[in-house]
Parts: sequence; structure tokens; C-alpha cells
Amino acid sequence: MGDILIAEWLVEQGAEWRQVSDVIDGYVANQGRLDVLQWLYARGQIEKDLLLMLSAAKGGHFHVARWVIEVIEPHDGGTRIDTFPAVVFAIHTAASHGHLEIAKFLRECTKEVDASELEGLDGVVVIGSIEFVSGKTMREAAEKGCLDVVQWLYHEYGHDVDLFVNNDGTPTNAIDGAAGNGHLEVVQYLHGFPNSSDLASRKRKRGDESAIRSVPTCTEAAMNAAASHGHLAVVQWLHENRTEGCSTVAMDDAAASGHLRVLQWLHEHRTEGCTTAAMKNAARYGHLEVVRWLHYNTRVGWVYERSYGRRGDEWTSKHREMAACASIGRMHCRRDELSCRTWRVRRRKMASRESE
Repeated sequence: MGDILIAEWLVEQGAEWRQVSDVIDGYVANQGRLDVLQWLYARGQIEKDLLLMLSAAKGGHFHVARWVIEVIEPHDGGTRIDTFPAVVFAIHTAASHGHLEIAKFLRECTKEVDASELEGLDGVVVIGSIEFVSGKTMREAAEKGCLDVVQWLYHEYGHDVDLFVNNDGTPTNAIDGAAGNGHLEVVQYLHGFPNSSDLASRKRKRGDESAIRSVPTCTEAAMNAAASHGHLAVVQWLHENRTEGCSTVAMDDAAASGHLRVLQWLHEHRTEGCTTAAMKNAARYGHLEVVRWLHYNTRVGWVYERSYGRRGDEWTSKHREMAACASIGRMHCRRDELSCRTWRVRRRKMASRESE
């Protein structure tokens, strides 16, 4: 898609024009093909389109977004307020995808609209992913590690929009998303926000009666997710600076993903421990070193399933080595399968001799 020479040749040969669909417009804008958009526009094949603006913003194509506003919108016979919803929605799209330059540009465009013109927005219907700047914008920017966008959103919208709650009033837990993806700088920035009581105290001293906005929140899911994805630095920072902690999910998921260093650190510095899922999933995904380490360093044991001939009771320390070996033999290791089976055979022989 996007070969203008072929398109022109087809037109010269009398090919029938069909109205370009919104999907095609959006695809071209998302790819940043301004030359194609200009060619289509010159031939009357592009009309004012919300999807066009959103696609340019999502793709991070500043030149396309500016062209839509400066070329298409002023000449479509509408008014500035007709354009305004598309621009506002596109700010969310640009910011949530980390395109700060576009978000800033679009924000300046909205400031040119008179307050009286905004009354018409009350009837705007928000569909699907088309949204105003909200807590979702902040959460998605944080999840992607866009620190510059997170900072800009707070300074630009913090006084008017509650950026740390969802539309239903629940916390967005923006720190959780940033931590899970390993974005330590974003986690630290959000953590540095003053809490609600501090904000209230400062406002009272200034005589400011405006509403107290929410502040970033965090749950144990932050450390759990960071551990699951192997972000040890984030796990360590959360341990030292936050109080939410984690759950057994942290070690279980770290084991399943093969993150031995994270597993070892959690074992040494945290008390939550792990469950039988740790060794089970480490074996399932072929993490032999993790299986070995769990076997020698934890007392979680192994839960035998009915298919293994047991009722599901946890074996004692004396028998758990045999249980682990037998269980690993039942797994289909996706990676390092041969190594897991070799180790299983050796350990089974040793366990048999010890039990005699």
C-alpha cells in the first residue's frame, strides 16, 4: 500500500474510483504516509475523519497530525468546535502511546477554543478506545515507561483531572504497571508524590479550597509483577521504599520464568516464600537450574496429584526428593527437556538408595 505511481497510472487508465474507507485512511495515517494522504485529499477522497487524527497520534507522526489540523480541518466547511473532540481524543491517544510532542501540540490547539464552545462536548459519545485524558492515560503512559509524558500529564492536567483513579472511581495503581514493566524511574517519580494528607495540609495553609486529587497508589502486584518479569532492581527498590510487599506469587512466577537471581534474592530478603507451583512450573518450562535451587534451598515440598498415584498430600522432607523427581518426569519440558530428564534419572537413583 502506498504506491502513488501505480495509483496514478490506474486513474489514467480509467479505473473506477471507490470511496476510500475510514480504515484505509486510518492505516495510511498510522504509517505516516503524508504523501499518500495529500494525494488522496487532492482528489477528494478524504473527508474530515476522527480516525485519521487518532491514527496519526497513535503512530507518533507529528507531521501528519499537524497537516490534518492545518490543511484539512480549516477547509471542510465546519467550525473549530467540530474539530475539537477529535483533537481532545487524540491527546489521550498520543500521550498513552508516549508521543509527547504530538500531545503538547494538540493540547495547544485545544486552548484556542473558547469556553462557550465547549458546551457542545456534553453530547459527545465516547466509543471503544476513544477517550478524554483521564487516569487511564496516566496509567498507560506509566506502563510504557514514558516518564516525560507522565510528568507532563501531571503538570498540565493535574489541577483539572484526577489522573490516578479510573472512571469508576477505583485507583489506577499506576505504580503497579510501571513496576511490572521494569520502569524504575517512573516508579520513583510516582512514589515521590506527596500523600493526600500532605496535600490537604499545604492547601489549607495557602487558603486553597479546591478539591484534593488522588495520589499514585501501589499494591503487592507491583513487586509480584516485577519479580515475574525479572526486574530485580525494581523488586529491591520496592522492598526498601514501599510497604505493600508481595505475595507467594512473586517467587512462584519468578521460578516459572527462570529468573534465578530474583528468586534467590526474594528467598533471602522476603518472608512470603513460594508454593509448589514454583518447582512445578520451573520444571514445565525447562528451567533446570531453578528446579535444582528450589530443591536444595526451599522446604515447600511437592504436591502429588491424583494422576501421580497420591491424594494431593504434601510429602515430607524425607520423600519430597522422590516426589520432585517423579513429577518432573511427568512434565513435558519445553526447553532443556533432555537435561531435566537426565537430572531426574540421577536424582531418582540417589533417592531410591537413600530410602532403602
